Amino acid sequence: MVTTSIKEPAQNEAELLEQHIRLVHYIVRKLNLNYEYDELVQVGTLALLKAIRTFDNTKAAFATYASRCITNQLLMHHRRNSKHIPVLSLDGEPTNDNGDSFSRYDILDAAASDETGAVETKIVFQQVVKKLSPRELKILQLRLNGKGQKEIGQLLNISQGYVSRIEKRVPKRLSVHLEPYKGDGFMGCHRRDIIDPGSPERK
Repeated sequence: MVTTSIKEPAQNEAELLEQHIRLVHYIVRKLNLNYEYDELVQVGTLALLKAIRTFDNTKAAFATYASRCITNQLLMHHRRNSKHIPVLSLDGEPTNDNGDSFSRYDILDAAASDETGAVETKIVFQQVVKKLSPRELKILQLRLNGKGQKEIGQLLNISQGYVSRIEKRVPKRLSVHLEPYKGDGFMGCHRRDIIDPGSPERK
């Protein structure tokens, strides 16, 4: 089990990398980005090393800080290397395999403080909505399009009470899955602390 703090600051970087490398593998599998696994592990490991070098144990547990740094770095890697970031759209039919089919989800744009943040937020949301069932996605789609509970019930041939229960359940489920991504500056690891693969590492 990955420890949550660095108890001995004098430990060398190699020992700390070995101790926390499982965190990199966990986050790579969780994000499920469309790249070679070893490539993502390499990117995540560089972020872990940077987290070790910049960690301030007076502000947070190390695993929490490192998780945010690794996640942020992987999403930045995705943004740099994607020729096309999928545009979320409410026009299509959502399914479990089409978790990127939402675009007018105003909360996402409001949560992002700049263009980079907006892209990262959308990527994360694409991963999170895949956790919902096809029916939950459909009800969310219809609600975002302004349909009322009664109208949704009629369209899907289900009761208004069932629609209401789903509507209350979906935000809670999304919140649970979004929790690992919350923190300072959206990912909780300042972008100035993230390694840019195209630039010399900052001292």
